[in-house]
Amino acid sequence: MVQAQSVFLVLHAKDESLQRKRKISVAAFHQGAFSRDVAGRRFTAAPFRLPCPPMGDPLGKERARRLARLQRAKVRRETGRMLLDSVPLVREGLGAGLVEEVFLYPGGHPALREEALRRGVPVTDADPDLLRRMSGVETSAGAAALARLPEPLTLDDGFADGPLMLVFLDAVADPGNLGGIVRTAAAFGAGAVLIGRDSADPTAPKALRASAGALLRLPVARCVDLGTLADALHSFTLLRATAHGGVDPERLAMGPRRLLWVGNEAHGPGPVPEGLSVTDVTIPLDRATESLNVAAAAAVLLHLMR
Repeated sequence: MVQAQSVFLVLHAKDESLQRKRKISVAAFHQGAFSRDVAGRRFTAAPFRLPCPPMGDPLGKERARRLARLQRAKVRRETGRMLLDSVPLVREGLGAGLVEEVFLYPGGHPALREEALRRGVPVTDADPDLLRRMSGVETSAGAAALARLPEPLTLDDGFADGPLMLVFLDAVADPGNLGGIVRTAAAFGAGAVLIGRDSADPTAPKALRASAGALLRLPVARCVDLGTLADALHSFTLLRATAHGGVDPERLAMGPRRLLWVGNEAHGPGPVPEGLSVTDVTIPLDRATESLNVAAAAAVLLHLMR
């Protein structure tokens, strides 16, 4: 290992015009020989380093309380911000360019800290108790982030040409189910997710955690009414998941463009809008089993449709 013989220091004065840089020996640096009077002004030295993003202010009680309000959907809509409350979510948010500030236990998650700083995102040390209050997660992993909401997918221009798989969530009310379906959709190659008006909020913390970050990278359209997309969907095979009375999906011939329609946990999918041609599909089950959880059923069907 080559030992450095000198270090650069920046000498700061109240008069910025007198700031200058000087080089001193490492020994002098460690001995504290880095303050001096120049023209009667007191200078202090600081290590000269490459620019780095500023560290956030320590997370205090008042700021943690304000950030905790982002657990509410109304506040997220008004501010355009959300909280990411796990290591996988923070990492996905960084990769998507959505994160504005990262909060970590002091000394915790050095790799995540390094990644955030490398991307120019400030990192704030956070007391574990305040981090739990802010995120609302009792068993906090010691990492959270303030992030912008993802830009929603717009459907004004229809869908891209070529093979494409879509998922439509029709009044899926539980955010855990919604997030789990989106995670599965991403795993099986879906190109986008369309979320109906009465479905859970995809920016809810529970939905984000259940998606394992898929909601941050998969295109998502919100407040979708399939009836308005009849022309755009004319080239698609539309499969509507039902608990009873549908066709065995393994017996169907599907085209390269397909859409899976998943309905409400208790009531199933809604009625078919005029102008759409839809095939109902039902997963064959043992007689002792009434039905599958909506997320489990979606996983089976998406696997068959991939």
